[in-house]
Amino acid sequence: MKTALHRLTLLGFGLALLLGALELMFRAQIIDFYRPELVAYNRSVELRAESGRPTALVFGNSFATEAWNFPGLLADRAPDWRVIDSAVLGTGTGQMRLIAPRRYAEFRPRVVILQLYVGQLFYDVRHASDPARTSFARALYWRISDGIRFLEFANHRLTILIGYGAPVDDLTEAARNVDVHPESDRLPLDPKTYNGRAIEIVRSAPRAVEGVIAVSPAAREGLDATLANIRRIFADCRPSSCHAHLLIIPDRAQAAADYLDEFRAIGGEIESSVALGPPDYPLVGYFSDSLRDAGNVTVVNPLAEFRAAEEQGCRLYMRNDDHLDPDGQHLLADILLPIFRGDSPLGAADGSTPNPCRAPAAAAKKD
Repeated sequence: MKTALHRLTLLGFGLALLLGALELMFRAQIIDFYRPELVAYNRSVELRAESGRPTALVFGNSFATEAWNFPGLLADRAPDWRVIDSAVLGTGTGQMRLIAPRRYAEFRPRVVILQLYVGQLFYDVRHASDPARTSFARALYWRISDGIRFLEFANHRLTILIGYGAPVDDLTEAARNVDVHPESDRLPLDPKTYNGRAIEIVRSAPRAVEGVIAVSPAAREGLDATLANIRRIFADCRPSSCHAHLLIIPDRAQAAADYLDEFRAIGGEIESSVALGPPDYPLVGYFSDSLRDAGNVTVVNPLAEFRAAEEQGCRLYMRNDDHLDPDGQHLLADILLPIFRGDSPLGAADGSTPNPCRAPAAAAKKD
């Protein structure tokens, strides 16, 4: 018995040392843990050389990791720029800040775009959850992974391998050849077919999104931690040679009353006055005021344009998923494109309004 206990103790100690070493390596990014994603989401020719063009570097989550998402559209529409997509699905500012220094050193960007989604703002910063609504195992994993970043990376890599049955660098190539409207998006809203991960996050803390939008006292700790991460991500974007854009994609519940009804149908709780309030909502003001001292950061808030498009009959978000559909991604690219002409985002230089309902263009092939 003592021998078995001794062996278990040594095994546990060894595993703890291994996990500690992996965590240190991951936080220091001694190796480029997310290099496969960088290769998958970019044309190989763009990664090999600058070609004399200025570089725009994009950080983000799954809103920016498909060939038909806004980074790929911007690359097609701004050929005089090299657009590098450094987004990683299932991540947030907690991991983006670890990735950023290596990306700055490699690509020396003139423009940086950091994409955030209101509904997942705290994803790898601080998981908000109600113990009465969250399983013990899930709550325990979230609590541990909030402190041990390597666990999130390992979970991400396993999810890719199991979910797609292929190495991660094949992901984008496969995505370019499938229908970008999932079958579930053609069906009426149904919690049984809704994105399971999104439902789990919403139901674990039904009022978390409301708190983020309104900058409630309960959300301030997470917001302050997110702000600290954003500052670190933008730290190497020097005012003399680089301009940073914080792109805040609104939660779908903010874009139209129909989405708000759907958000409530999957378990979310939010007051209409908060979700459908003024486009310049408190969260935007919080980041704008907090980042004003940087001198080279623009907060991009597309909510007014999103609502206008919805009022014209466009549907910008998927029906059984919280992501933007192709029309939403095209509108987002329209909003951002003026950046590459030296103008401010949110409106073209000639005063024209973006076309919100255009059909998705054919995705470019990877070299």
